[in-house]
Order: sequence, then C-alpha cells, then structure tokens
Amino acid sequence: MTNGIWDEVLTQAAEYADESGDDELMVGLSQGGRHRKILRDKMLMALSGVLISTFRAGEISMDKINREIDSAIKAVVSNAEKDGLELDDKLLSILADASGRMLGIAEEWYNVKVILTQSD
Repeated sequence: MTNGIWDEVLTQAAEYADESGDDELMVGLSQGGRHRKILRDKMLMALSGVLISTFRAGEISMDKINREIDSAIKAVVSNAEKDGLELDDKLLSILADASGRMLGIAEEWYNVKVILTQSD
C-alpha cells in the first residue's frame, strides 16, 4: 500500500459500506466479517485492474523467451545434422534447463495472477 491508491480504494469501499441504506448490509458490517469481505473484494478488484497490463506484458515476454530458447535448440540440432557434427550436449542441457525453468516461472506467474484476481 505504498502509492496511495490502496488507501483511496479502502476508504471508498468503507464509505460505500457506511452510506449503504441496506439494513442487512449494515447488520453484516456491524459484525465485521461482511465489512472485511467488501474491503477485500474492492482491494483485489483494484489490484487486479492495476496489474492486468503488467501480467499481459510478463506473459508476452515469457512467450518470447520460450520461442527464442526453442529456436536455439532447433538451430543446434539442425546444424549438427547438416554438418554431421555431434550434438553439443552441454549446450542442449543448458537450453533445456532454461526452458524448464521458464515453464516453472510461467506456472508461478499464472498462480499469482489467479490469487490476485479471484474473490470468495
């Protein structure tokens, strides 16, 4: 909550909850749980809205990295076949490791995106 937007989001959510004329809502707010849920949902909605372009940019970057790694692997195999050389196992191992790590990063990226865009 470093840049002020989050304080504003929470304030607006609390004001909405306080100004609502709904008696059932007010009972829920007085119990605390409903109030926390309203604030939580508003906060997550605002956060996911702010981060959506960042998530997209990250996914595009990860796709580009994966394509380049795959292209490098294909080039190593193709050159070895064309020139009749042995495959560079060390280079292929490095590229395969990088590809696997990128897959892990993409999975974690997706998990963070799901966490920040879901609500109860």
